[in-house]
Amino acid sequence: MSSQKRIAIALYFIGSTAEYRTIANLFGVSTSFVCKCIKDVAKAIVAKLRVVFLSMPKDDELLEIMKVYKEKWGFPCCAGAIDGTHVPIRAPAENHSDYVNRKSYHSVVMQAVVDSRYTFRDIVVGWPGSVHDARVLSNSKLYDLGTKKKLFDQNITVSILDCQVKPLLLGDPALNLEEIYALQTIFSQ
Repeated sequence: MSSQKRIAIALYFIGSTAEYRTIANLFGVSTSFVCKCIKDVAKAIVAKLRVVFLSMPKDDELLEIMKVYKEKWGFPCCAGAIDGTHVPIRAPAENHSDYVNRKSYHSVVMQAVVDSRYTFRDIVVGWPGSVHDARVLSNSKLYDLGTKKKLFDQNITVSILDCQVKPLLLGDPALNLEEIYALQTIFSQ
């Protein structure tokens, strides 16, 4: 099947409220093929556009974001805020109990980092709802970059009470205090 037809199937799905079987009938393919097309096209789009639209700030952009955080909220050296949320889903056929979150509904976890302009800088989606935010973070590319000191430019610092503080991410108490301190240390070094 041509890539144009696969893209057309995916775009039709995105642009309509049609079910897979309706799209399958329109394009003369099976419903499972429609599902595969949508997943494949979505993966290709993410692979190509992720680096363009989802990247951590660098250089002057990082300095501007830190400046806005300081001016707007009085918090210096902040490069972004990180949090997790639950996206409700239908119970999957397999391992459905893994997707039940602490509030007793089925979900997948989405972790996101946003900057001072409310722009998404990093997103991780797909962990089962029973998984804790700390585990999602510790298994993310973001965490990997932080531990390798490649998340932010190591030369950018802000002077606070005669201490040079590197850019950091703010997070909520979903992590215990020791983990928050460790993450701030990792992400700000």
